[in-house]
Amino acid sequence: MHIKCDNDLCIYEKEKCCMLGSISMDSMGMCSQCIRINIDERVRDNAKLHMLAELEHKGLL
Repeated sequence: MHIKCDNDLCIYEKEKCCMLGSISMDSMGMCSQCIRINIDERVRDNAKLHMLAELEHKGLL
């Protein structure tokens, strides 16, 4: 059985499923085993600017 996972920044997420056999949830409903990947600050900021420009181009901003 695969556990559904939408956290694509977690190292255990693969194709919207958790690779772990079992997990526990904290009081906020977040997976306690989650380990997030580190993204370089410049890469993150460039991605934000690119996405904002796309939204502005589409008239959504």
